Amino acid sequence: NWSIENTPGYLFFDTMSRVFSPYVANPLGLNPLRDVIEQEIDFGNVRACKSMELFISATNVETGQLRVFSDGEIDLDTVMASACLPQLFRAVEIKGVPYWDGGYGGNPALFPFFKTAATEDVLFVQINPVVREG
Repeated sequence: NWSIENTPGYLFFDTMSRVFSPYVANPLGLNPLRDVIEQEIDFGNVRACKSMELFISATNVETGQLRVFSDGEIDLDTVMASACLPQLFRAVEIKGVPYWDGGYGGNPALFPFFKTAATEDVLFVQINPVVREG
């Protein structure tokens, strides 16, 4: 039964992430994903879109509380914060507040849909397979 958790690469990076924090292992805070997202996504267009609502969540490192960013707040930093795994990356600061992956506070955050969304349709995309064969 194949499992990524048993591969040499996974075991190496898992061990290293337990020994070295991202502040030590990556002192310059380099993140190639940030450059790709900045190049590929026009956040001005994302914020200007009024035909649908977009919610992105991140976890406040200091309080552990979930913060949901919406429409006009969506930018490169909010996207990076929502994808910031603390064992791999430095926290992303937004207005002086450090944030990590939103999955730590709520994954996915459903309450914005019940409180503010004016739609009856909600699309969720499952990114992890239910079954991994072979």
